[in-house]
Amino acid sequence: MTTDNGKKIVRQVEYYFGDLNLQRDTFLLDEMKKDEGWVSLDTMMKFKRLAEIVENKKESVTDALGSIGTDLIEISEDKSKLRRLPSKPVPVYDDNYKRLQKNRTAAIKAISP
Repeated sequence: MTTDNGKKIVRQVEYYFGDLNLQRDTFLLDEMKKDEGWVSLDTMMKFKRLAEIVENKKESVTDALGSIGTDLIEISEDKSKLRRLPSKPVPVYDDNYKRLQKNRTAAIKAISP
């Protein structure tokens, strides 16, 4: 596995478990409810973008997360499952969060001469 490929894997997994995606991803949230937040690598490989960049599912994903490091994802002892760190709960996607998110968003429009 190349370092660039490892970085792509870490970036993609962090995206899946990140605040913006996870609070709206009902499939992943349902999977996390089944086993104390753990999601199997077999399930993770069902995500098209991750599957496209991974060479060998178990070794590539766990090696990338372990060697490059992440402060959001935890790997199980047997290296067969991943989960978002319990110390970093997912923000509640409610009206208040939507309002705060909207206040932090800027739109840029190109101005032609």
